[in-house]
Amino acid sequence: MASPPDVFLGLGSTEWTGLSAIAGGVYDVLTACLIFFAGLQLYFFRRESQVTRTLAACEKYDLDPVLDAICRRLAVARDNGDLHTNTLAYRVDIYSVLNYIESLAIGVKRGLYCGKVVRDHMEPIIIGYVEEYIKTGLILRAATSSDAAPEYDKIVALVEKWRRPPWYRRIRNVRPT
Repeated sequence: MASPPDVFLGLGSTEWTGLSAIAGGVYDVLTACLIFFAGLQLYFFRRESQVTRTLAACEKYDLDPVLDAICRRLAVARDNGDLHTNTLAYRVDIYSVLNYIESLAIGVKRGLYCGKVVRDHMEPIIIGYVEEYIKTGLILRAATSSDAAPEYDKIVALVEKWRRPPWYRRIRNVRPT
């Protein structure tokens, strides 16, 4: 017995149309899952590269021979009192260290560096430089009359941000009056 002309493998044209619609829907769901997982991988790759960049930038403080020599000169000058009596002689060294830290702060603000990694790696160092050079006014004494002292406002803002409790602690500590 011959099958009708619109039947193939026991299914008619209407059944094949429904089957192809189901297959198209499954294909769409699988494509959406693929796009979602590709987006996740891209996010995690970007995050990993951000952390790697941050660690390389923070590591420069310990490994860069020029920055290391500057920090050693400043430490010796601070310990023997010459930094406070002859501040102008150490102006370039002070500016160099603070410029390096300012570049970290700018990178954190713009999302190039991971703020948590910078904080974990450099918080006591950065706070020490801010308190010793900026808050005490040493940076102002290092400026010559022909050039104004740099502001280094990004460093100060980063340290102030670290000193504020996180938003969830600020909300929790607010008591209704």
